[in-house]
Amino acid sequence: MIEKAVVFGPERSLVGVWTEPSEPGPTDDRVAVVMINSGIIHHAGAWRLHVRVARALAEVGVASLRFDLSGIGDSGYAHEAESLNESVLRDMDEAIEYVAGTRGWPRIVMMGLCSGAVDALQAAHRRDTVVGAIAIDLLGDFRNWRHYAVHYRRRILRLESWKSTLLLRNGTIARWVRAAAGRLKPGSNLRPHPPRLDGGRRPMTREEVGNTMSVLVRRDLRLLCAFSCGLEENYNHRGQFAEVFPGLASDPRIELAFFPAADHTFSDRDQQRALIEMAVDWVARSFVEGETLGVS
Repeated sequence: MIEKAVVFGPERSLVGVWTEPSEPGPTDDRVAVVMINSGIIHHAGAWRLHVRVARALAEVGVASLRFDLSGIGDSGYAHEAESLNESVLRDMDEAIEYVAGTRGWPRIVMMGLCSGAVDALQAAHRRDTVVGAIAIDLLGDFRNWRHYAVHYRRRILRLESWKSTLLLRNGTIARWVRAAAGRLKPGSNLRPHPPRLDGGRRPMTREEVGNTMSVLVRRDLRLLCAFSCGLEENYNHRGQFAEVFPGLASDPRIELAFFPAADHTFSDRDQQRALIEMAVDWVARSFVEGETLGVS
């Protein structure tokens, strides 16, 4: 394995770490994974997830770039007077150009967690060089009736939830009580705001998730979507993706995984190890070993 710090972009303001196997193999079809920041987390990834993924990928002949978006970690600000989304899209374009052009790895798989998963799908949607994406705990709306049933069933069976309700520590109940007493400001939302783990990024709507993934599979991209129970307010049970998007879930180009014992950042080493093994195996099967899907 060869691993070194790199700078790239027109202003050489983007900083990352390039990892490749010591014997890369032929240049015409080899694949590299580009890993994107999760919110404002440094390019090493949550609990060094990206570091461990990169080194595991090198063992199966796959290179990778883990880098910081502009203004995060080691990367400076390069794009003046741009929106956050425009800056992110430009940074991802620069990363893809660096890997495919400068480094000579022509096929790209994007990878990200939370807001990084949103960015990975956007990059895949924009660039023909991208052949796949790994979306971990995609920041989007997957809620359906069963999601709410699971959510409230768990709360009903939890003693602490009853204590919070009776003492008005439950945010939703407290807001309802204040609304009934006429002490809630007009126009206020009765639903609690979920914790922001995304660096202030906007979640994808259900329509955006469905439309984006539909376009990607029509282009024959392969997607690995992994979910934990860490963002319970959006995703909390096995099979939820299939319930919300039955057509996409049945497409052989989309592979789904659920980690009910994992938190949002996969801080538990056993859960993280299982995620890494699954992701690396998926990349190897899909792009190194030439798995045949039989898609008509």
